[in-house]
Amino acid sequence: MKKKVLILGAGRQGNIIAESLYKSGYIIEVWDINKKSLEKLPSGIKKRKRDFRKFKDNFPLFNLMIDALPAFLGMEAMQLSIEKKISVISISFTEENPLMLNKKAKKNGVLVIPDAGLAPGLGSLLSGFGYSILNGADTLIIKVGGIPLHPIPPFNYEITWSPEDLIDEYTRVARIKRNSKIVKVPALSDTKTESIGEYKNLESFLTDGLRTILYTLPIKNMEERTIRYQGHSNLINTLKKLGLFENTPVLIDKKCKIKPRKFTAKILSHLKSTSRDLVIFEIIVKNGKKKLKFSLIEKGKKDKTAMSRTTGYPAVAASSMFLDGLIEERGVVPLEVLGKNQDFTYEFLKRLKALGITVRIEKNY
Repeated sequence: MKKKVLILGAGRQGNIIAESLYKSGYIIEVWDINKKSLEKLPSGIKKRKRDFRKFKDNFPLFNLMIDALPAFLGMEAMQLSIEKKISVISISFTEENPLMLNKKAKKNGVLVIPDAGLAPGLGSLLSGFGYSILNGADTLIIKVGGIPLHPIPPFNYEITWSPEDLIDEYTRVARIKRNSKIVKVPALSDTKTESIGEYKNLESFLTDGLRTILYTLPIKNMEERTIRYQGHSNLINTLKKLGLFENTPVLIDKKCKIKPRKFTAKILSHLKSTSRDLVIFEIIVKNGKKKLKFSLIEKGKKDKTAMSRTTGYPAVAASSMFLDGLIEERGVVPLEVLGKNQDFTYEFLKRLKALGITVRIEKNY
């Protein structure tokens, strides 16, 4: 009997996940409030214009739910799946720590894999994998960024995802680890010049993407850095200093108030991708003199962005492994925990490669 999968969200990532799992033979149903997004899905996929929050009392049965919703809905979607006893794999960022749901998820016998996109997601899996291979680690550095193939003025950038979520990334305090202690630092701080592969004119800065790794991997020093073209962080910090990311309404005249943040998000939405994009991804795991480096450079294709593919396909790999019975754990189980099982990670990477995403591994030990 074919297994049924519900996907919440028909945006770029939800579309890619739905199409891939449908081609693998699963029965796919997608819910979204945007009819135009649903219409972009391949024929054969069941499409429903629905707000999942309005179906809490009469929820159909599925073998798996995949949350590809905007960040502000992620926690609510995971809570609903646990309540309905449906395992869930989520690519939505949540401000709340998803580990708080572990006790109830275990009690209800469901699996919850949070942050199952690129970073967090694939980056988390490889962090746990590296930790396992090196028999521990003292340093973890995750570098990741989605950028255009070439710098595009005025910000040397194009947006391939939600402008609101992008502003969140640039304003949320970044949590890193120093000497085994969690330290909070401003996002966009500690900017460094980077050269990765053939791309020499890059920079990186601290952002809040370590997520559950802060609590699940006992690594002394760890940080996540976002990659952009050089000069981007100075331009964005100027917007921050001008107050354009603030939520407090500003009185324009006697009849008009606007929230600077919403106004800025609307303006930034005009920078949405019109050219091929590029994802650059590098993870360094160290244990003393031993070192592992995982890297991925992925260019967008004519019909699919690199960001949507590298974010959606890790969720596809995790979903197919769950549906194939290869994940027996229940409760909230982040990918870094699963990644410590080396056989699991090799299978995960094999499935990613079949989807066209290949991670390069360099060993120095």
